[in-house]
This record gives sequence, C-alpha cells and structure tokens, in this order.
Amino acid sequence: MGDKNNVKEVEITDTTVKVGHGVIKAIYTSRPGDNVWVVRDGTSSVQACGTVTFCTVVACDTVTVNGLVYTGVACAKANDTEFSVDCSDCAAATDLADSIDDDCRTPITVPALDHTSTATCAVVTIVAEAGQDGNLICLSSSCACTAAVSGAFLTGGTGQKVMTVEADAASHFSAPYINHPVALGIQVDHISGTSGAIVIVYE
Repeated sequence: MGDKNNVKEVEITDTTVKVGHGVIKAIYTSRPGDNVWVVRDGTSSVQACGTVTFCTVVACDTVTVNGLVYTGVACAKANDTEFSVDCSDCAAATDLADSIDDDCRTPITVPALDHTSTATCAVVTIVAEAGQDGNLICLSSSCACTAAVSGAFLTGGTGQKVMTVEADAASHFSAPYINHPVALGIQVDHISGTSGAIVIVYE
C-alpha cells in the first residue's frame, strides 16, 4: 500500500470498490437520501442458506433456526412459534416458512442478523442476510427422520461486514477516521433506498 488516498462514490447499486488488501480510511454520504448500505471486506457477498426437509413430520417435532424454536402442532397454529402438521409435509413446510418470516422474536444465536425462508413442496429454505456472519446461524430439528436439516449451521455466506451506513434525506452520515484494514477487497452492497450516494476513501 502507498500513502495516497483513493476516492470512490457509490450510488444505489452493489459496487466493488477495490480488489485485494488495503485500508478503508473514511466513509461519508455525498448526496442525501433514505438509504442503507453495507460495506464489506471482500469483492462479493453471498447469502448463507440451509434447508429443512419434512418426511411425515408430526406434532411435537421441532425445528430451531437462529436459536428460535418452532413446534409442530396437529391443528391450526396459535402463533408464529408453531407450524401446522395436520395436512401434508408440503403444507407443513409452507406453514413453517410463514412462521419463520412472520416471527417477531429476536434471534438468539446471531441477534443482529435477519433471515427469511421459502417453501418448495416439503423443503423449507432459510436464507440469511448477505455476508459470512450468516454461517453462524444454527439450524437443527428434534428428529432427523421427519425433519432433516442440511447441517448444524447455514453455509455459503461470504463477505465480512465492516460497517452498516444508514442515511436519511435530512442529514449526512460521516465516519472520517475508520482506518479499517481489509484483506480481500472492499464491497458495498446497497440494501434499501432510491436516491443518494456515499463516498469511500481508501488506500
């Protein structure tokens, strides 16, 4: 690395700022807008994921995702801590996916990381927010025969989060003295918003 700073403006799109090792010197908004960006160590970000496959799932079978337990019930579920098993494995998978998505409890294993789920027939796919931290989300079931999980944790997530930048239309975000080393590169993922831009200062 030299001692010359480089500057890159990032708008509302995912952008690879730098490939290889370096230092993030500063981050600030250059144009206001309601936006969320995630700055990562790496050149890409991939979501971690895992699956639960039902095979004659029954009442009292449980599935645990990110420390939150979901229990099968032989009737309509009472709340989003349950899923109904009274129709078919495909219907149970859809109900579990809905419960995971609608659950308002705070995750336990990785509290700051969100995850979503979808169902295709009897298979529920759980997907974490992009980044390697998603690989820390645990996944288990009470019975491997009736509710088989893909592994003890979600897998496949890449891109270590350095900082989340949240900006609004009324104020500017500024972090002038970060000096955060990166090993693989600098990747900026645009999470939400429709206008605005941030600037990355780096070596």
